[in-house]
Parts: sequence; structure tokens; C-alpha cells
Amino acid sequence: MHSAYQNLSRYRSELMGLAILWVMLFHAYEFHFFIRPLDAFKGIGFAGVDVFILLSAMGLYVSLSRASERKSASTSSFFLRRFVRILPAYWLVVGLYSLWLIWRGQIGWRTALWSLSTLHYWFHIPDTFNWYIPAILAFYLLAPLYARLFRRCPRKEWMTAIMFPLSYGLYRLSIPLHLNYTEDFVCRIPAFALGILMGHYLVTGQSLTRRHTAVWVMLSLLGVAVTALRLMNRLYISPCYLIAAQLVPLTLLTAKVTDLLPLQRIRSLLRLLGYVQPGDLPAECHCNAGICRSVPLSGLRSPPCVLLSYGLHRQSPAGHSVASGAGTNSSPTQTHQSGKLCRLEYRVLNRKF
Repeated sequence: MHSAYQNLSRYRSELMGLAILWVMLFHAYEFHFFIRPLDAFKGIGFAGVDVFILLSAMGLYVSLSRASERKSASTSSFFLRRFVRILPAYWLVVGLYSLWLIWRGQIGWRTALWSLSTLHYWFHIPDTFNWYIPAILAFYLLAPLYARLFRRCPRKEWMTAIMFPLSYGLYRLSIPLHLNYTEDFVCRIPAFALGILMGHYLVTGQSLTRRHTAVWVMLSLLGVAVTALRLMNRLYISPCYLIAAQLVPLTLLTAKVTDLLPLQRIRSLLRLLGYVQPGDLPAECHCNAGICRSVPLSGLRSPPCVLLSYGLHRQSPAGHSVASGAGTNSSPTQTHQSGKLCRLEYRVLNRKF
């Protein structure tokens, strides 16, 4: 029998697979259940991104803790390993797709170079690719420093809790500075912090005590209350914070259900969707599942299509992103172009660098 927190590691690939299906459902814009609760569940499918960030941060902390114990790995090697896993595939896929768009006259060389640099998100360059890879690289850059401060902090749960108001404060500050286009990154800071905390619980062998259960239930109820105020137009707050409040209870409960149900074939399918490098605990490879801007209904028949990462989800000229529930639908041409690169990227992402 595994503890609740250990289940997050044991079924991490399955959790990623479920999150990917959730994201695919969210991006199947033309599909509707016509059942209000199910359509509401579909409408918040962007929360799968938060699941990826939490599980990735959990793996990063475990990796950094092991390296610290061995005293054999430097910070530079930590960055090098992760960037080598992401950037070659990113440059290949985004480079080929950019050439296609240049040939069609939809973007120029300058826009393509911005996309390849991964700096486009931070400088708000129009017609570039999505926010996810720049954001996850920023989290990678912050991870060693944050993990070092986290290990030294005697009140680790309080440090994690502070990330909620700190993130919200940064978001509010970004508005008068006209930097609020970074909302997708800033509002995911709590999910990253919660993932670091989960990694700490894994390293220390922490079990899910009654006190822990009470805290997660209270945080979840707080999120439900704030959601109700938001729906009544009494309060506006990014839905990412509401998702973060439910994130740990949601993943713990889903991992527990996965542990109890004897559905080996379904688990194998979910592990395929949530593929990670064998024997490598950190979940860096989850960024393969960066969000496509739109997935046609026919794409639901092809599981590898969800691995369209790294920029096949393009920003609108205004910089809106559907990952936080905003933005516009992509054109059928863009959807068709994304599908063409699906199988190519699937092979690239399963390659060991």
C-alpha cells in the first residue's frame, strides 16, 4: 500500500494522461455534451496545464534534492540537461512550422526568430507561438533558487501559502505596467509552489495526516467559495487561482482512484499519453503536452496528436491565450497544419537526447 503522496509519483504518467485528455476535450471547441455539468467540466480543461506544472515541479524538487545529497551535480548541468531535452525538439518543430507559415506569407523571418528564441512571450511579440515553453523554461531557471530557499525555510507550508498572495500581487502590479500579458505564467506560480511542496513530501516520506487532509479540504472549500463569488460577479480573480486551490485534492483523489481501480489497459493507455523518460523521476518531458490551440474532433481518435507541443498553439495578434480561457478559435487551416506535424513531433519527443 502506497501513501497518498507516493501515489502522485507512482501514477504521475497516468495523471498526465488524464490531464492531456482533459486539455484535448477543452480544445475540441465544436464538441458539446449538452449536459451542463459535463460542459462545465470541459470548459475548465485548461486546468490540465496546472496539473503538468505541479507534477513537473514535484519532479524537479526530487531531482534537485537527490543531486544535493550526492553533491555531484552542478546547477549548470541541471539547466543543461533540461534545456537539451526541450530546445532541440522545440527548434525543430517550431522551425519547420515557421518555414511553412513564411512560405504562405503569414509571418515574416523576424517573427520566426522571435519564436525560436523563446523570448517572444516576455516581449509580447504578435503572431508568435504559445506561452507554455517560455513559461516552463522560466520555472526551470527559478527552480534551483526556490528549492534552496524552500529547504532552508522551517515553515515550508507557510512559504507555499505565501505564493498565492504574492502571485496575485504580481498580477495586479503587472496591469498598470502593461505587463498583464504574462498572466498565464504569473498565475501559475502557486501551482509550481504546490508541486515543490509535493516533492518535499515525497523526499521526506510524508504521509497524508488528518491535519493535512483538513488543510486541503479547507483550501478546496475556499476555492469553491471564491468561485461562487466570481460567478455572481461579486469578485474577479483569475480562474488559475481557483484551480490551484483545488489542485492538490484533485490530483490526490484521482491518484487514489487510479490505485484502487483494476483497469490495467486504461492505465497503460494513460501512461502512453503521459509519456515520460523511463527511470527518470522528474517530469520535465511533460512539456511535450503544451497546449494546441485547437484540436479537431477527428484528432480525438489519434492520441499522439495531444503531443503537439512547443508552439503549435499560436497567440493571436493581441497576445490572447486560450490556456487561461481567453482568446479566439484558430482557423481550420491552422488546425490542419497542426495535424500535419503531429506524427513528426511524436517521434521527436520520444527520442532520447
